[in-house]
Amino acid sequence: MSLPVLADLDQFEARLLREHQGLGDRRAGALSLLAHASTFVRGFTGRSWVEPADPQQLLQFPAATHDLIWDLLAVCTIEPAARVWTNPTGVIQRTTGPFSYRYSDAVADGLRITADERTMLARVMSLASPGPTSRRAGRSIQLVAGLGWP
Repeated sequence: MSLPVLADLDQFEARLLREHQGLGDRRAGALSLLAHASTFVRGFTGRSWVEPADPQQLLQFPAATHDLIWDLLAVCTIEPAARVWTNPTGVIQRTTGPFSYRYSDAVADGLRITADERTMLARVMSLASPGPTSRRAGRSIQLVAGLGWP
């Protein structure tokens, strides 16, 4: 069973539109890329980050903390996916005739989690640590039975 993506296509398309590109008819490819990036984030954090089916398994946070966790997870999923989408081959230099242009090495990072994204994911992990909780309806993080925190 596949886990759901950590960012949706609308968020991804909004990010790409800042670069003057839309998804157009390539939505299936974009969703596949988001699923792959979501797996990278889950692998890095060692947590599943899924919404629970059973309300008894909820870990709830104050609204601001809850939203920040999911926003950071979305950004850390969208940014690597956007790098691959806009530069799938990782080109850092182009040459045409006598002219040459070199891009930043960062454009070739692809699905690798960058230092900035590692910092954001560390923040997510600290926010999702056990501590005082409050009741809040909506999206929550699932406790994984027998494994503790997601």
